[in-house]
Amino acid sequence: MAKTQFECFIRPAQHNDAEIIADIKISQDGSYHKLNSSFSRDAFVRDCCSDIPAFNTFIAEAENVFAGYAIFYWGYDVYKSARGVYLADLYVTKNFRRVGIGKQLVKEVTQFTKKNGGRWIFWSVLKKKQSSAEIL
Repeated sequence: MAKTQFECFIRPAQHNDAEIIADIKISQDGSYHKLNSSFSRDAFVRDCCSDIPAFNTFIAEAENVFAGYAIFYWGYDVYKSARGVYLADLYVTKNFRRVGIGKQLVKEVTQFTKKNGGRWIFWSVLKKKQSSAEIL
């Protein structure tokens, strides 16, 4: 059966989204992350939703439900005198994988970066998640 392309809406995260993402991160800690995580739900929600957020987040919705997110933050390359973005985390829920939602999130981050004067995007992918990098 062929996978269908879903209508996807991308928007900036809101406070309740931070709580959803925090719950996803907590559930992931035991699944595929072998690293010892010191993830804190309270700190994540605080850093996502403060007056000066520590990072930016885009949310993907498909079929009127939460479908994924992209978390990113600004950086600066002193050798090139150029600002850019580190894509810290890209996640798509299981029901919406392999239908282009990750690609749409990356496209939105790219447009945001260019619009705000960024000249590069850096994304590091875990070896066991290399298939994620194929969206580019």
